[in-house]
Amino acid sequence: MKKTIIFLSLALTACTDTTEIQRGYVDLRDKCREMSELKLDFYIKSQKDLNAKDKNAELTTLFSDCMFSQGWIVATPPREKNDDSIINERKKNEAGAKGEKGSGE
Repeated sequence: MKKTIIFLSLALTACTDTTEIQRGYVDLRDKCREMSELKLDFYIKSQKDLNAKDKNAELTTLFSDCMFSQGWIVATPPREKNDDSIINERKKNEAGAKGEKGSGE
């Protein structure tokens, strides 16, 4: 009986966030998830006819970018090569905006 209690207590301990790194990751993950969902809501309002795949791809990219900015690298699913996705359009628009900003200086 003693062995069972010890085993169960060790098993339960292993299931919790036991290190500061794990706790930090979980905190950042939650913050990045919230921030990504908020940014996606604003982005969707400015776009027309977005399908679920494009929304999910954008959300995944926003989350990945947020985690990367905090020093974490998370996997993102590959996109189809011939897919002119909203992600590529957003990057083109951002690059164009930077070019316009820099041309007046």
